[in-house]
Amino acid sequence: IEPTNGKHETARGPAVQLTLQMRSPNGRSHWNSSSPIALSDLRGLTADQMRDGPVQFQVVRDAGTLSMDGSFRKGTGAGHFSFAPSTEYVSALQGMGYASPGVETVFSLALHDVSRGFIRELAALGYDKVPLVQLIAFPIHGVSPEFDRGLDATTHGDAPDVRPEDAVEQLQRRALPGAIPTDQRQRFAAAHK
Repeated sequence: IEPTNGKHETARGPAVQLTLQMRSPNGRSHWNSSSPIALSDLRGLTADQMRDGPVQFQVVRDAGTLSMDGSFRKGTGAGHFSFAPSTEYVSALQGMGYASPGVETVFSLALHDVSRGFIRELAALGYDKVPLVQLIAFPIHGVSPEFDRGLDATTHGDAPDVRPEDAVEQLQRRALPGAIPTDQRQRFAAAHK
């Protein structure tokens, strides 16, 4: 955890930069994620504790809880984390028609705060049963129900002439101008094998 020096304020108040890293037990794979997070989302951590000393805190999300244990020195923290998936969340996903996701997928859903409410709001807007990998990508790229509600009605993803399987692609294109649609990426990849 590092201070953002006011660069990343959130609607919930001051933010810090949270960086998580994982290595596989055999050391062959490495994963890294870094993003601003509201200090208020770090349960059990205060600004005073971020100066120096040992800390324990949690990031509690609908999909599960990340528990952190480490220390701070001169405002920068380091340590270890563990993840406990929410069985209620996984059951709810299954109730929404999704296959039971693996713990890695649930971890990503928690990390990017893909809540049941987020999924339901998207479904109410016509984006039903969005693949989990896309649900994880949406918050990374600023796609949210609020984003979709702000779009012009003539380009809305749940318009009658839009097939459900195309609605997600249209939402992504509107959120990421210049992004190459999936079908074009697939044709390009096939042509350049």
